[in-house]
Amino acid sequence: MTDFKPLDEKKFNALSQKQRTFLVEYLRSNNKAQAAKLAGYAQRQNIIPVLANPYIRSEIEHAKKHAAKKLGINAEYVLGSLKEIADRTFLNKKTTKSNDANAANKALELLGKHVGVFTEKVEVSVKSHEEVLDELE
Repeated sequence: MTDFKPLDEKKFNALSQKQRTFLVEYLRSNNKAQAAKLAGYAQRQNIIPVLANPYIRSEIEHAKKHAAKKLGINAEYVLGSLKEIADRTFLNKKTTKSNDANAANKALELLGKHVGVFTEKVEVSVKSHEEVLDELE
């Protein structure tokens, strides 16, 4: 993505030089570590605040959506491709190699997650303001 044009020139120019370089390089390579290094960040942790910046996040999301649209990639395409991989592997049982079986297994896993066959349990504990204050005393 060498022809980067910011969504908001004023917000882009308000970023530090390192942040601007990181954003442009990340959009070019889709590689956070490489973009951080080229922008001059010493450690990967130093880019956490950069990635948390709402403007930078909006630029990244916009670029991803634009690229997907340009390539014709949408949920229907992805699901159809995954189904095709799984079907092709299972139809060719005699010639299936372990790599093919792994690809089919991953395709089925992703399809299953999409349709809710596999759900991951997440426990969340929320404390009220009063409970937090009580713990501090």
